[in-house]
Amino acid sequence: MARRLGRTRLDEAAAFWRRSLREKVQLVWFKRDLRASDHRALAGAAAQGPVLPLFIAEPELWQGPDHSARQWSFVG
Repeated sequence: MARRLGRTRLDEAAAFWRRSLREKVQLVWFKRDLRASDHRALAGAAAQGPVLPLFIAEPELWQGPDHSARQWSFVG
């Protein structure tokens, strides 16, 4: 079952990239906040076409004084 699920996800990713070769893809970088419900840039990008969300885990950023271990465990 896990293998089938993995293949399905690979197929979905491949289909996304095939579409992206034909149409413009909007890249949205989630820098600090992973919320999607009130993300203005995400809403604007989605109105333009397919969206490729990007999040790069930066341990140095998440170890700062305004972040908690609970937040990092959610991301990591």
